[in-house]
Amino acid sequence: MSFKVPSKIKLFMWTALHDKILGNAERKRRGLTMNGECVACHGQEETTAHILRDFYHAEEVWTRMIDSDRWRRWRQLNTRQWLEQNIMDNKHSDKYHEWARMFVISSWWICKTDYIEPTITEMRAIVEAMRWAWEKGIRDMEIQSDSREAVRWIREKTDLRGIARDLVNEAVCWCAKDWNISIRAIFREQNRSADGQISAGGLEIVLLLPTGVC
Repeated sequence: MSFKVPSKIKLFMWTALHDKILGNAERKRRGLTMNGECVACHGQEETTAHILRDFYHAEEVWTRMIDSDRWRRWRQLNTRQWLEQNIMDNKHSDKYHEWARMFVISSWWICKTDYIEPTITEMRAIVEAMRWAWEKGIRDMEIQSDSREAVRWIREKTDLRGIARDLVNEAVCWCAKDWNISIRAIFREQNRSADGQISAGGLEIVLLLPTGVC
């Protein structure tokens, strides 16, 4: 790359160019899961292009930055063509004189916000719900979360790094305590039928408690 970006973003873009962003499609290819679909977009493979371009949040970001004609042309390109075209393009618009740099940073931000930060926030809420229930003396409970990725991390004891790893380890430790607890992924609309809720990190975790427990 002829422009300056942090090393972590260069590594990210190299991974994207080789179509190896660790979405479900790549996890399936590596034998880490049986299902390569995006959990939010039924029937669509969670490929690098889906994560960075076709996912609804990514589309919202890009369509605010480019016109509709360019967006339609983007959708006709395969992953590598799309990435290389934008990395080479330094004169896309007057608004962004360094379009290639803006494109790379935006792609990294989309991936980070779509698949990492919201899941970490949800993990914090789940751990807080466990702590709250334990301190209240509750020993029989189901936690429902609309973050399927957070639930998967806990169930599979996913090997992660940094704060994500710490939160998974903490959740696993809470699950190992002497109580009857289960964690289930649900659709967001199902939250309305909750017996109880706890807010943490700006999100709500649904708690299903035995009759008579408040």
